[in-house]
Amino acid sequence: MKKFSLFLILCLSSMLAFAQTATDFTASDCSGNSYNLFTELDAGKVVVITWTMPCGACVSGALTAYNVAQSYEASYPGRVKMYLCDDFGDTPCSAINTWGNSNGLARAIKFSDSVIRMNDYGIAGMPKTIAIGPDHTVLYNQNNTVNPDSLQAAIEAGLSTTAIKDLNDVISAATIYPNPANQIAIVALDLLKNSEIKIDIYGLDGKKLAQAYHGNCLPGKNDIPLEVSQLRNGLYQIKITNGSHLMSMQLLVSR
Repeated sequence: MKKFSLFLILCLSSMLAFAQTATDFTASDCSGNSYNLFTELDAGKVVVITWTMPCGACVSGALTAYNVAQSYEASYPGRVKMYLCDDFGDTPCSAINTWGNSNGLARAIKFSDSVIRMNDYGIAGMPKTIAIGPDHTVLYNQNNTVNPDSLQAAIEAGLSTTAIKDLNDVISAATIYPNPANQIAIVALDLLKNSEIKIDIYGLDGKKLAQAYHGNCLPGKNDIPLEVSQLRNGLYQIKITNGSHLMSMQLLVSR
């Protein structure tokens, strides 16, 4: 029984971790321009992807995602991109363009390409919206509707993210154990120099749930306990920041 339970936990951890990591693709939009997802993310951008059929029921969610993404254009020009994609890449671009433009999504980058797979991010939905940060982490994933506050929180988390390699001059090694955890998890950091470290816990929807630690850490090994007994079973993002730089790890809570 214990082996079976461990098997289930490991399978759940694997599936959720996969769902939280972006899948790279290279695709041409409906204007013939080529985009590589990881190249866009590595340039510090947040990419919001909404899949539609298109259909009338998709308008509200897609428009909400578009409006949230567009709201960052003045303060973060060019850093938040909205991809409007046909659900399975089998609708002509002419129909995608007409649907998007007539429903107020004129500036969304429109695709009809089957390499942009909705099923890479769990169960399909109409519409389905995800937001991906510069570290390739899926910060938001919701079907059928869009919660603007949660999407905004996810985008802001992504905008504050820099590539994990930016912490290499501060952290030489990082791990979290036990993982899965049920009461206490330890974030073990090996620091190269004296650093101010902040550790926050985020849910799958990009919402910040708790600030677990904020303080000065000395060079060498630092074991920082995280209280997780109040969290429900599931996967969480543990975000470690030093100034404007960020490292993200995943923690599975299971009891």
